[in-house]
Amino acid sequence: MVLTVILLIIGFSSCDSSNSKYLLGDKVIKKGEIIDFELSKELSTKFIQFQYYDSKIFCLNKMNDTSIYIFNLKGKQIGTLRYKRKGPNGVGDISGFYVHNYDSIFVLNSYAYKLFLINNEGRVHNVYSLFKTGVNKNFINTTLPYVNSAASMSIRNEFIYVPAIPDQSPFINNYEDNNLLIKLNLKTSLVEYMLGFPEEYKGFYIYGTYTFVSTCQTANDSCIAVSYILDKNLYTYNYISDELDKINNSKCNFLDDVELPKKLPPPPNEEKERVLEALQTDKYGGIYYDKWHNIFYRFAIKGLSHKDAKKYCENGRGLKLKYFLMVYDEDLVLIAERRIEDMSSGLELFVTEKGLYIKGDYENEEDKVFFQQYIVSDK
Repeated sequence: MVLTVILLIIGFSSCDSSNSKYLLGDKVIKKGEIIDFELSKELSTKFIQFQYYDSKIFCLNKMNDTSIYIFNLKGKQIGTLRYKRKGPNGVGDISGFYVHNYDSIFVLNSYAYKLFLINNEGRVHNVYSLFKTGVNKNFINTTLPYVNSAASMSIRNEFIYVPAIPDQSPFINNYEDNNLLIKLNLKTSLVEYMLGFPEEYKGFYIYGTYTFVSTCQTANDSCIAVSYILDKNLYTYNYISDELDKINNSKCNFLDDVELPKKLPPPPNEEKERVLEALQTDKYGGIYYDKWHNIFYRFAIKGLSHKDAKKYCENGRGLKLKYFLMVYDEDLVLIAERRIEDMSSGLELFVTEKGLYIKGDYENEEDKVFFQQYIVSDK
């Protein structure tokens, strides 16, 4: 239920159509073209992950699927990579992927703690365990590989880095370990855990909703950018030095300062109260790198009023979240921000050389979605 709240919070659109605001400096975020994606009968209107590669959009449509779908930039499906669930080339359930090239596609099976290296014809080249080397595989004090568009895998030299979330009982874990990033040596198969929460988090009880962490590449091959769901500040994490550095003044000007949850864990029977609290809390979502323009996109979500949150908890309707898009320069300095009225998810988007494309849904349409382009330009 708690993980479901994460997806609810970063996965539904706001229907409010109030005017967008433009702040800061000499940059502005403008709308550009719209691309309609035509969906076959096997595709739903919700997506798990996107990756732009070789002028094509690769996407995972459903969790635990066995197919990766390919679209061109005109919204036409031009191919499908289908993999076997069982057998010598079986990969089980796909929960994430990373296309390095057509002969080296990494497919993640999260709950099997396995990463498969396969090609575009479905042949498995190698299988890697994602358990920490030298640790007893008893599902305690470990970490769950968790990949989506806002937390994608990346390759540096012989290492692949796989985002993760703590995989422990929330009642015994204060999330003080470095277990938010899995470092896999592709030559030796050795696995290390890296990256932790900021000092402000430590010692607190932080249940599932608040463990979401978004990471993305930067122009520096040794660093990634990190966004924590309850932290207005951005961070850079250095793979080599194992240092987490805070970037101040990163907050969204549309949001209040977010606060960490209660220090002591609530009893198990307070699940409804946890969900209610989570829906009312302002949050920061995914961060994405635009390598063509050397800028970063980050999202913020305004929490519901107590009245609206309670109404949603009672009948499952009326969830109207307000999304905001922030743009940062190469030094992670905020340069522009605006309200996004048509956003259907904080994860359903992709970045190309033409800018950012955010998914929206047509009302009562089950075979088509659209992607709205956003461009950062001078005022």
